[in-house]
Amino acid sequence: MNVVVCTLSASRPVAGVVHPAILQYLFPYSDGQPLTGADKQLSDTLLRLWVNFATTGDPTPDASLGFRWTPISASKQAYLSLTPTPTMTSSSRLNEWLLWTSFPTEANRFLHLDRIQDPRRPYSATSSSPAPQPPEENFFSFLLALICYFIAF
Repeated sequence: MNVVVCTLSASRPVAGVVHPAILQYLFPYSDGQPLTGADKQLSDTLLRLWVNFATTGDPTPDASLGFRWTPISASKQAYLSLTPTPTMTSSSRLNEWLLWTSFPTEANRFLHLDRIQDPRRPYSATSSSPAPQPPEENFFSFLLALICYFIAF
């Protein structure tokens, strides 16, 4: 996987996830060479995670893989580090996570209902959630984040 990351970012290091890099482990590419060693082990683990999630709703429903993939939450910022021996790793990027989960996208309305006000429903004064930002403030926040992203990368 590091080969793909380096290939995609020869001039600068990658900050974060290169999502397409995982494809070589699901659909072996590797210049026509079969996966071997650690790559084969990671490929097998990824396939088991996906099958477990598709069949049970939990990528690690038991201890058979030797680790548990626990969900991320506002109080526990950890992610699964996908290596030949995957482990849960702490994240120090809470502010970035809070920024991206604050945008009023359909996914955020589903995943973070407590943080996002649905514009199709009027704000309730008795609600415990804060008043929603006007749409133009959300747009400018998004635009600012997008500009910062392109400047940084």
